[in-house]
Amino acid sequence: MAAKGRSLLYRILASLYLKEASPDTLLILSSKEVVEALDGLGVDTGKFSPPADDVGQKRLFDELAEEYAALFILPGGVSPYESVRLKGLLCQEPEWKVREFYKRFGVVMRDGSSMFSDHIGMELDFMSYLADKEAAAWAAKDEEDAGRWEETQREFFREHIDKWVKGFIDELDRCAFHPFYREVSVFTRKLMEIESED
Repeated sequence: MAAKGRSLLYRILASLYLKEASPDTLLILSSKEVVEALDGLGVDTGKFSPPADDVGQKRLFDELAEEYAALFILPGGVSPYESVRLKGLLCQEPEWKVREFYKRFGVVMRDGSSMFSDHIGMELDFMSYLADKEAAAWAAKDEEDAGRWEETQREFFREHIDKWVKGFIDELDRCAFHPFYREVSVFTRKLMEIESED
């Protein structure tokens, strides 16, 4: 998969974990470019389609907000943090290492951010950033720079995402009730499988 396409998929997936779905989210998920990319992964984009009527849409967004909170915010949900999944507590060694990795490439968490740097959405967004850099290098016909960005993605994926995301997805599969989040889980699994193979 080309770097530009990977960047787009990572950015979309990151947004689905960083905040609850909004009308803008569903608009992006229904765009032609995104639908084609997700169809190519075997994701059922119909699960991301909003109802046509206003009442149905309001109900859908209420349901998605409740499910997002239950899954990723409230105690007893599916922890979206590498540290919790690997060490049992927030802000442990994996988070420090992720933060240092980001700093190597000039990425710094905003002051006052309510998320730690090892949140799945942050890690996926960083992968999007790295794939963007690779795509820009290919566009500039700089194969050496593109190769460095590609290797950086492999390193970050191997040292962080690949160590914990499978267990996260397995738990999300068991806990998600709404078809929307069940399909987010499918989307995540498919992309991670492709990245693991690469």
